[in-house]
Amino acid sequence: AAADPASEIDAFVDAHTFPLIDGDRVHFVYRGEAEDLGLYLGYTWRREPDDFERVPGTDLWHLSYRLEPGGRYDYQLRVDLDDIMPDPLNPRRSPAHGEVSQLAMPGWSEAAYLADPAGGERGRIDSVTFASQLLGNERTIEVYLPPGYDGAAERAYPLVLVTDDADPLTLGQMRNTLDNLIGVTVAPCIVAFEHYPRGRRWAESFLTHREEHAQMLGEELLPYLRDRYRVRTDREATVLMGTATGAHAAVYTALRYPDLVGKVASQSLLSLGPHTESIVGGLPDDDARLELHMEWCTVEIWDPGESFDQRHENERLVKML
Repeated sequence: AAADPASEIDAFVDAHTFPLIDGDRVHFVYRGEAEDLGLYLGYTWRREPDDFERVPGTDLWHLSYRLEPGGRYDYQLRVDLDDIMPDPLNPRRSPAHGEVSQLAMPGWSEAAYLADPAGGERGRIDSVTFASQLLGNERTIEVYLPPGYDGAAERAYPLVLVTDDADPLTLGQMRNTLDNLIGVTVAPCIVAFEHYPRGRRWAESFLTHREEHAQMLGEELLPYLRDRYRVRTDREATVLMGTATGAHAAVYTALRYPDLVGKVASQSLLSLGPHTESIVGGLPDDDARLELHMEWCTVEIWDPGESFDQRHENERLVKML
């Protein structure tokens, strides 16, 4: 209603930090000429983003949500149906594949263990090329060896195998986590990170070659790591862990090799309908005890058009187990 809307908008944009946060209300704002503007909030498979509203007669757009305090969200804008980009009014970026904006709600803080260690001895990374006869291909395995490994010739360590490709070491900053927490809240351990051959992560961890991949982990890779490094061979000291498709591979494999694996950790396990039932289809009949830790986010991958909600799939799996 102002006589000069553009000047009012200039003053409004200059006076605020975006997105605007008021308690649990979040207002996303965009300024620019466009025919269509949408927002993807969090990780989603939705084909269409949520639509912004345009202030009539101006180039100012807005969209509001109620979000939980203490949360951290990734988001992107879609301009004119095909240009997906970060929020130009928000300089904060998330560690992600591509340019992704970050929204931190009141009460959220970065975990201190992700920072570069202040001092002291750090673990080292050993990189090896592993050839699988079962899968007929090669992959890189990066192995974190804890501080003191080279000077403790008689000591054997628990083994953690992370089935997540390169993401835990790059986006997840897991080397910093290990360096900061080992000897404080985490026992010294050897951690192996599986890198899938290019273009094979989904096929091997989750879809068409899931069974062969689980067999490779249990019958080829775990024995290889036990031969090459000083790791404990008892199942109670052998852990599989992963996120999304990696979590699927970790849980699926652990349930099929309970004689080798005693613990498994799953974060935001990715699964689809009957695929979730198939995870528990091969539960062992013996009394081997498997310690399973599962966690997922309040906002997960979802597609309401396909009646698909990853949070719901994780809850279903827990009930089945």
